[in-house]
Amino acid sequence: MSFSPSLLRFLPFLRWLPYGGATLRADFLAGLTVVLVLVPQSMAYAQLAGLPAYYGFYAAFLPVMVAAM
Repeated sequence: MSFSPSLLRFLPFLRWLPYGGATLRADFLAGLTVVLVLVPQSMAYAQLAGLPAYYGFYAAFLPVMVAAM
């Protein structure tokens, strides 16, 4: 797969394509581990702050998605 240099400048993760096999499995397990810890923890912190639990979920979800990009 070939992408233009200007597109790769703004979206460097496109260099990883094609993606699969053992790397995909390892990344999936790592992501699952993070989710299993992050969701209950963030919801608990929101409740400690006196907010509804779903605010903690939103606060934890958005930075992780930005960092992934």
